[in-house]
Amino acid sequence: MHNRRDEAGVSGDADWLVPGTVLTLASAAIAFTLMSSVAAAGEVLTATFSLVVLSVPVGALVVVLSLMMQGTPHPLRELKVLFAQGKERILVFVLACGLCFANVTVFQIVKQLLNAEVPFAADRLLADSDRQLFLGHDPWTLLSVPDGMVIGLFYHEVSMAVLVLVLAMVLTRRASPTKSALMMTYLALWSLVGPLIHICLPAAGPLFYHQLGLGDRFAGLRPGPETQATRDYLWQGYLASNYRPGGGISAMPSMHVALVAWMVVAIHQLARRWLLPMVGFAAAIWILSVALGWHYALDGLIGGVAAIAVYAGFLAVYRGRTVRKTAMKSPDPA
Repeated sequence: MHNRRDEAGVSGDADWLVPGTVLTLASAAIAFTLMSSVAAAGEVLTATFSLVVLSVPVGALVVVLSLMMQGTPHPLRELKVLFAQGKERILVFVLACGLCFANVTVFQIVKQLLNAEVPFAADRLLADSDRQLFLGHDPWTLLSVPDGMVIGLFYHEVSMAVLVLVLAMVLTRRASPTKSALMMTYLALWSLVGPLIHICLPAAGPLFYHQLGLGDRFAGLRPGPETQATRDYLWQGYLASNYRPGGGISAMPSMHVALVAWMVVAIHQLARRWLLPMVGFAAAIWILSVALGWHYALDGLIGGVAAIAVYAGFLAVYRGRTVRKTAMKSPDPA
């Protein structure tokens, strides 16, 4: 059920839970400081609390599905063993689920605040860069994907469901440098990578290109019912400048692609039998992000590279700490 290669020198889940909590609280403090409406802040806190409470039963179900994905012959029995191993592991799992939900909620707040504070200024640059990268073609014109309800649900709901499964798989592993690096990367993608890159390259995306007054370059995009409904929801929230669950517009970086890149890394480290399907899934999400008009091709490329780079950095830090702790515990040679 866990990666034995990383058991030596395990530093404990506190290695990522503590800094992850600090990171999330710092992001939340900045967000609530910038919020002008007390009522909106109360609405956000209520939504966050509801998600944290909901995370416990949902988390148990997701763990069972994740164990099945890992090839565990008796997932329900394994779940019983997991709970029988002690209150500490149960507490860690519950805290981790709550932290992950709270972290995503804070990101949603920050994204909408950035929409109000940082004007979209990089759409034309990214569209032109895409055309140069694809040798004079806008990449979406090279793709033929029927934007029906099934495709829209696959891009949004199915990708999020797979993310939750992979996240549960990581959380059920024993503490290790790999687990700590994966979890800190996951939290940092929401709290740091997404907002910081958006500030540097604020863009709304091809679906909003015309609404921004930039012309009809993407008029050939024909959003399906799910895409159209989501676009209208996001645009109306942007115009109203009020908090909406799941609201906020941000093309760069593509968090969808950044997160599927994180999933590829997690599967490579912890469940390699699923690596090829996950790579295919990640490629499909990147292609759909462009074909449906949500993102420029560069949004996904930069998001994916950022996810891998951040993970590599955290893994080096955690493995270095493990080596130092092991060296300190080793007795000096006589």
